[in-house]
Amino acid sequence: MQDAYPLNDAVRDYFGSDVSGELWTDIGRLQRQDYLTVMFGIVEYFSKHMDSGGRIIDPYAQREIQYATPGYAAAAALLFDVLGGARMLETAAKALTTSLRELVTKTCPVGTSNFFITMVVFAFEHLREHVSDEQVRFWKSEFAQLHWPHVHLPTINNWHIIALSGEQLRARIGLGPALTATEVDRYLAPHLELLTDYGMYVDPNGPMAYDLFTRKYLKLMLLNGYDGQFKEHLTEFLRRGDLTSLFLQGPTGEMPAGGRSSHHQWNEALQCFHFETAATQYALAGDLRAAGAFRRAAHLSLAAVRRWVRQSGELSIVKNWADPAARTGYEVYSHHSQYNLFTAYLLGVAYVHVDDTIEERACPAETGNHAIWIEPYFHKLFVNVRGNYVQVQTRGEPSYDPTGIVRIQHKGVFAPLGPSNGVPTKHGSGIAFAPAWRNPHRYINDNNPRRFTSERDIVSGGTVRMADLTDFHSVSIDAHVEQRKADKIVVQVEYRGTMGGVFLLKRVLTVTPEAVIVTDEAVGHVDSFTEEIPLLVFDGEHRVDVHFAEKRLDAALGQDRLAVYVLDSAPVQWSKHDPVAFRNGMLSFASYDTVGRTSSYLVYLYRAAEPVTDQRLIELGKE
Repeated sequence: MQDAYPLNDAVRDYFGSDVSGELWTDIGRLQRQDYLTVMFGIVEYFSKHMDSGGRIIDPYAQREIQYATPGYAAAAALLFDVLGGARMLETAAKALTTSLRELVTKTCPVGTSNFFITMVVFAFEHLREHVSDEQVRFWKSEFAQLHWPHVHLPTINNWHIIALSGEQLRARIGLGPALTATEVDRYLAPHLELLTDYGMYVDPNGPMAYDLFTRKYLKLMLLNGYDGQFKEHLTEFLRRGDLTSLFLQGPTGEMPAGGRSSHHQWNEALQCFHFETAATQYALAGDLRAAGAFRRAAHLSLAAVRRWVRQSGELSIVKNWADPAARTGYEVYSHHSQYNLFTAYLLGVAYVHVDDTIEERACPAETGNHAIWIEPYFHKLFVNVRGNYVQVQTRGEPSYDPTGIVRIQHKGVFAPLGPSNGVPTKHGSGIAFAPAWRNPHRYINDNNPRRFTSERDIVSGGTVRMADLTDFHSVSIDAHVEQRKADKIVVQVEYRGTMGGVFLLKRVLTVTPEAVIVTDEAVGHVDSFTEEIPLLVFDGEHRVDVHFAEKRLDAALGQDRLAVYVLDSAPVQWSKHDPVAFRNGMLSFASYDTVGRTSSYLVYLYRAAEPVTDQRLIELGKE
């Protein structure tokens, strides 16, 4: 890649500093075997949902879903290869046979053949030494009938890359008429335009999950012998991507929120794969400091997945405890079977690359000190000061992300109280840490208020909510670090343009190891200024205990706690708003009006048996 890596300074500063004395989150001493434990629970659960033909039947949709069956074959094959068990072998072989037959007959559910090949090759490699020669010959005969049109549904972006990766894998071990190296390069070439200087892949609308997803399949190609004309380019791209993901990971181990498929467990399973492979590569190069950081990041990711194991052994596929039948936080394409088994497969691929001799070292998620603004395409700002972490969606997207602060996390606080994501405008109203204002032009009919989501709407006055502003192309956005010290980072985000009476909105974020202070100032013609504070109220199983006092609100889920304290001098009157379903359960928001056009408040996440005092919050606000 020709341009310099934008995070060179952040990487150099972090690995050149001594963070050995920083406190880490207690997640237990995780080992390679822990990957298998999570996989086993998933596979054991879905073995009970295999029909006589070897297909995995989703217990809620009551049909075979997408690539659930090859996902089962891959995960079960590895489990048998490592742990044994006659029933595991029988069901893995049955699922592999069925998956290959669906490929040959072009009957893969809803046209998901692109996803099958990497999984069936993985299953074949882990089963071929444990079955009869006759069975191996039959499987090879099935592979031999697969030509590119069989396995590649014509499409663009990540679906195309996964099919190319499958071709690379089967070419390596001679499973049928795979694409030649020249053909792979020809298909791969256009995708180079979607590789950014940060080492990120741009899928439509910049979803974080499908950046990491696509990189996984590009990395699989290199790990399986890709030696084409783009090898050097992809090697550098993936090196950068591993480091970017390391520095964007949150202290709870989660991948950044944003876009399609956010908050699905396979997000963190992907991190496990990338971080474990990176740890091994850095260790082989002799850089044990970086290798240990990636190992710790992988363990944080695995711990994030393990947090969502259900009593029945499988996972809640999205990070909430609602009944899977309710599909809370799901995408249209999300199903209990395929995303559980895809997660199991990814954990298996990570397991293969684990080196347990690499010792954990401190990683940026828990001990970092950086501010990173990912532009263009992704529109995300990240600030992390020693495990106190803020994610800002600087420019929202109507279907997935509001404009504003969408995530605040603190190491050791695992409940998504921060919250862990906002609510997009497609649900009626965007919800984020974001201000709202009323311009001087009154409603014609106050009984029929309008909300404004774009410049086109802001023509006749009314209330403008920053969280709803997702289509404001004439508004310029700038984010820059005002101050950076070992225990504090101050970032200013400025919005300039026509925003319903506001011409300049300045947001100053002051992040310390303990607190986040938000100061908003509006310049323009406004009658009133309001701050909106997101509130998790239900995680699908547990109600959040919420209390309001004069200048503060508190939320508690178990011993995980959130306190918000208004730093303005004037009295505060809180308003509460109706909750809506979102990724983590139900999210509401509270709001308060200010006297002028500026306001400051403090957000404090902590774990304790008792609430923190007002005086302590005031002290934190002065730091």
